[in-house]
Amino acid sequence: MDNFHKLDAVFFDKELNKLTLTFENKERLTIWNAENIKDTKGHFQIDKADKVLWEWYYFGKPQTEENIFFEEYESIGDTINFKTNVNWYKKSHIDLTSKKPAVFMA
Repeated sequence: MDNFHKLDAVFFDKELNKLTLTFENKERLTIWNAENIKDTKGHFQIDKADKVLWEWYYFGKPQTEENIFFEEYESIGDTINFKTNVNWYKKSHIDLTSKKPAVFMA
């Protein structure tokens, strides 16, 4: 993508096996049951997860409830279910594969 995301905080809920990364502009990435986390100087990657939720505010608008957008990816077997409230583009089914990392940020 074309955005810069500066990490602000990391939280881990051991009971739910849920990792939450919060970024400088109140964006939030939540990952359930992450496997094979790789964090190097050049990139951050999670090979597999049961569910990934990316939440952000519409750029340039007030950070209010109606301006929160999300993309949710849930792995069910070899299928990735996708939900979003974004209405300005459609996700390609080519991108929705269990063969790609659950999370990749460079």
